[in-house]
Amino acid sequence: GRDQGYGLSARGLAVETGTSAESFPFFREFWIETPPAGDSRITIYALLDSEAATGAFHFQLSAAQESVIDVNVTLFPRRSGVKFGLAPLTSMFLNGENDRRVLDGYRDELHDSDGLLIHTGAGEWLWSPVGNPPYVRTSSFLDANTHGYGLLQRDRSFQSYQDLDLSYEKRPSYFVEPTGDWGHGRVELIELPTGDETNDNIVASWTPAIPPEAGKPFVYAYRIT
Repeated sequence: GRDQGYGLSARGLAVETGTSAESFPFFREFWIETPPAGDSRITIYALLDSEAATGAFHFQLSAAQESVIDVNVTLFPRRSGVKFGLAPLTSMFLNGENDRRVLDGYRDELHDSDGLLIHTGAGEWLWSPVGNPPYVRTSSFLDANTHGYGLLQRDRSFQSYQDLDLSYEKRPSYFVEPTGDWGHGRVELIELPTGDETNDNIVASWTPAIPPEAGKPFVYAYRIT
């Protein structure tokens, strides 16, 4: 977004996150359409690849006060029974108002995001603060046709961070909104222990109740704001 800095990341796909079988897909290739002069949108195509799945991605990015990216995906699982995390967000939380397990000199707060916001399919809004636990912590929020979820940086006060170089108060928030119905599943929040601010230890994604089948195309779409 305008006047914001780099912070959390939106990833293409999470595979077995939080387990000993976790793997990390990568984007093998990108194709970018040259936009017409004066156009505020850009179209990007990408090929995702991994041992567990491959996928074709279509991104349409609009940069503005609130930047928006519309994502359309056709995923081809290579194995059955894999726990896929769709539209994953990855962030960092070292310490904050609700978690002082790891202290860092003069900086009282160090995080790219301070909580997970969920808009359930029933219209309820849920807020779950994130932390830096001493062990891997997984939280599942069961839902049907979820309206959205995101990792937010709500504390915008410089006094909370007092870091002139990293400007944590300017880190963006990302909110995912499914296009169409995603059916039954869960928003999964995984918090990993970390001893410093260089590790992205927070992951939030949507896991379908019924895993996509091997060899069959699985199509879904969403918007990130």
